[in-house]
Amino acid sequence: MIGALSFLSYRAVVGSRTLYAGISKLEPGYLLEIKSGRYRSERWWDLSEGISRSKPDSDIKELLGNAVQRQLVADVPVAVLLSGGLDSSILAYEASARSQIHPICYTGRVEPSEYDETGYAMEVAAEFGLTHRVVPIPEPSDIEAVAELVRLRGHPLGMHNETAMYTLAKAISKEHKVVLTGEGADEIFAGYSRLFRTPYDYNRSKFIAALPSSLAQIARRRLGLGAHGNQLQFFLDRYTYFPADEIRSLAIDGQMGTEYEMELVDHFAAQFAEAEGDFFSKISRVFVSTHLPALLEMVDNTTMAAGIEARVPFTDHQLVTAAMAIPGSQRLRWRSPIASVQALWQPVASFSERLDVSKYPLRSEYRSVLPKSVLSRKKMGFPLPLGQWAVGEGAAQYRRLLFHEDSPLGNLFDPPALRRWFEVGREKPSDSFGRKFWLLANLAIFFREAFS
Repeated sequence: MIGALSFLSYRAVVGSRTLYAGISKLEPGYLLEIKSGRYRSERWWDLSEGISRSKPDSDIKELLGNAVQRQLVADVPVAVLLSGGLDSSILAYEASARSQIHPICYTGRVEPSEYDETGYAMEVAAEFGLTHRVVPIPEPSDIEAVAELVRLRGHPLGMHNETAMYTLAKAISKEHKVVLTGEGADEIFAGYSRLFRTPYDYNRSKFIAALPSSLAQIARRRLGLGAHGNQLQFFLDRYTYFPADEIRSLAIDGQMGTEYEMELVDHFAAQFAEAEGDFFSKISRVFVSTHLPALLEMVDNTTMAAGIEARVPFTDHQLVTAAMAIPGSQRLRWRSPIASVQALWQPVASFSERLDVSKYPLRSEYRSVLPKSVLSRKKMGFPLPLGQWAVGEGAAQYRRLLFHEDSPLGNLFDPPALRRWFEVGREKPSDSFGRKFWLLANLAIFFREAFS
């Protein structure tokens, strides 16, 4: 039960738990030794100790370049996933500068045009004289194709771009067996501005709490701020993909109760306690210790299912510890001394990457070699228009599976409640609503594949 709640809340089963009873995961930084029928687990690497030993003046560009060079060592040519964003463009540059054979770059093209980054990727490839392949990425409409990947992973798909990654990986596998990807940069260099600005919002919320209730209510609504609680709860209110109270409203007899929710909260509380430093440092710890492992598992499972090996230079341990030792104010910087004041009465979504600069160390180190468009444009990631998809014809099979009276989730959720929830969401189908639908549908697919 708690595994299902964790998956819906955070797109992954956090900590050592899994969706299977009696099976646990080996957590990051731990090793497992099996000898004579007995086993022991111990921690062999600790992030806090690594950060404390890191040199404050570490050369980020040198560390990243060396990591790329080490990961270019292979018996076959190495390709690069290129979105045209900052992280993948840096990898394309470093790979082209450090290899005698220039890598081939691959980009996934999605629809509609506001989600498509192909033009940026083409500009980067041309800048470095690299061969460039564009792979069309369809909507995840074929439920059996998603079910195939669920079977291969042994886990529901927490991120809708897994199908896109799988399509791209299968195309790459026709020519390559190794590919460099940019995962890890956002977690260690504070690329998720909306979430890494939580300390700023927390301080604003603290100030608002002192205002008369009528003014405080107006200010919270304008700034998109919830109630002012402790730091952990304030962060989790933003980080959670599917709020626990919303999940419980769909559950049969409240089966996903508060005791499960508190166990998940305890997981994040322990990571906050392990982090040394301010609120920003605690959030960074969560992203490296919980968010990143789930992301890397997805990348590894998805690419290996297509028969290729994904390598992630940004997760090199020397680079990670050096980056995490950089103060938060230097990883996510204001554009000017007055910018933080200008942002005071604006919600984060309005000023993010307009009044502040995410991943500043990377932008600073690579300013002289990357196209200006890469340095200045806002982060897009690898998105698909999930809200519109969820209510369209492409998701009809998913809706039939989820809302049918014999739904695989029937032991957990009330089908009429699910249908009512969906009808409310379809009136204004935001991508947030689409992500929740995707998580529910994938949990249903997983239960069908694993337990039927």
